[in-house]
Amino acid sequence: MAFMKKTMLDDAKERERTGETVMEQMAREKAEWAAEDSKAASLKAEGNSAFKEGDYKQAFVIYSACMYLSPPEPLYALNRAAAGLKLRMFSTAEKDATMVLRDSSGKTLGKAYFRRAQAFKFLGKLDKALEDLQ
Repeated sequence: MAFMKKTMLDDAKERERTGETVMEQMAREKAEWAAEDSKAASLKAEGNSAFKEGDYKQAFVIYSACMYLSPPEPLYALNRAAAGLKLRMFSTAEKDATMVLRDSSGKTLGKAYFRRAQAFKFLGKLDKALEDLQ
């Protein structure tokens, strides 16, 4: 509750500073989010190219930037998990896949379970890997 109150106060201060109405602020923020989503989508293509070329470090960095720009998009975390697996960063891959499983639904879940199972396998957590594959 305190977080919401602080956010609302911060929004009011921002509107006062800029002279925007609530609707203008919402429209501006929506445009900013759309621009960030567009930038993340462009970066994802670069990450995919790096991954295909075997430059997993570069792909990992790019997918991390995508996650920062557009946190709600689960594919960026799944792609970073794939790069993490190639880089033997199994704990990071497991955390990324778990985040997707916690925050998403639908078509990404199968991939998330598979990536997490791969990470669990390499972490020696075979029981958990089997659970995810069932």
